[in-house]
Amino acid sequence: MTILKEVFDLESVPRSLHELLESWLYGKGPLSSWLIMFVFAGFAWTLWVTRNNMAIEKVFPKMPSDVLYGALSLLQKWMILLKEDDRWRMSQVKDMVVCWMRSFKTNATMPTDIHEI
Repeated sequence: MTILKEVFDLESVPRSLHELLESWLYGKGPLSSWLIMFVFAGFAWTLWVTRNNMAIEKVFPKMPSDVLYGALSLLQKWMILLKEDDRWRMSQVKDMVVCWMRSFKTNATMPTDIHEI
């Protein structure tokens, strides 16, 4: 959810499915409730497929960003099903997420409890 907070420059984001249903699906989020469900479905499907690949085929993503790019690819394929205005808005969202991903700097150090003296 942090990605949504940063991409849309939000004060806060839902921390549970219950909060999502209570707020964003009633039009209080950065997108219409229809587009929120569209994005949610795309990311949920991508997570499900990734999980199955990991559990069944023992194929793991090389980086977490691979999952995000997979979800964006899926949403792009599904966008043809949207109305023209919604397609335009989803294209904007895709561009915002890609821009965020390109500017994201990963932490190169591994977390550890070992300290050098």
